[in-house]
Amino acid sequence: EESDARLRQRCVDKWATLSPSWTDPAVRYWTLSSTTLDGSPTGVTRMGIVYGPCGTYTVVVASDAGGVSGDIVAAVQSYLDARKPITDEPTVVSATETVVAVQGTVRVKVGQNTLANRSKVIAAIAALQASLGIGDDVDLGALYTAIRGALAGVVIDVDITTPAGDTAIGATAVAVLNASNIADAANWSEG
Repeated sequence: EESDARLRQRCVDKWATLSPSWTDPAVRYWTLSSTTLDGSPTGVTRMGIVYGPCGTYTVVVASDAGGVSGDIVAAVQSYLDARKPITDEPTVVSATETVVAVQGTVRVKVGQNTLANRSKVIAAIAALQASLGIGDDVDLGALYTAIRGALAGVVIDVDITTPAGDTAIGATAVAVLNASNIADAANWSEG
């Protein structure tokens, strides 16, 4: 299911496809709208463009979960090739994954150290990961906000030990947040 924000952006980008030349919004529209040969969506939800000389550029793609398979890359490449202007030479590649371990402790109110609450934290961190674009850094403050927001009124304290600060992600990489440690019951306490 597509979020409202992504649908709005895709609707705005659709206008750029009316031009005989491709602009960033047109490339974004066709990439995020790409389908496989059987017409099913590719699952690409994030993309970035790295420009080269004379109409060449690399389209870096990822899903909410991280990089995509070679089959998806090939499907997006075929989809773009069928629609590109004659002057453009896009090359589609999967984003590389930069795994960022999220480690620390969570202190909650008495009776709130439950599997349901730990699952909410995992879902919130997954939503944060999906919101990050290709090349977007992982902001430590955003991690705290995601955890506290998932358990509003339940959290007493959150101490994230890893990462120790904001984490830089390469221009063609996408962050993959590993929340298994912070969601482990052993790292939760009640108070």
